[in-house]
Amino acid sequence: MISRPIQRQLEDSEANRNFAGSTQTGTDGMMVAMVFTFIVNLVMAGALGHMIGWINTLQLIIHLPMLRILIPANVSVFF
Repeated sequence: MISRPIQRQLEDSEANRNFAGSTQTGTDGMMVAMVFTFIVNLVMAGALGHMIGWINTLQLIIHLPMLRILIPANVSVFF
């Protein structure tokens, strides 16, 4: 059986310790961002549904002239 010591993958240097510390800081920051996004999503879920409905309605209204659909004058003034 051949045995020899396993070489270290990274040196124990100041740069590597700083990198390891910054990855932990980045992980903590991403966790805070994820929790904030989750909370905002819960609060804004209803409003977002209404906004998407309004966008779909506006999209249909804007495409009416492109499809050359005849609309009454009073509806045209309303739009």
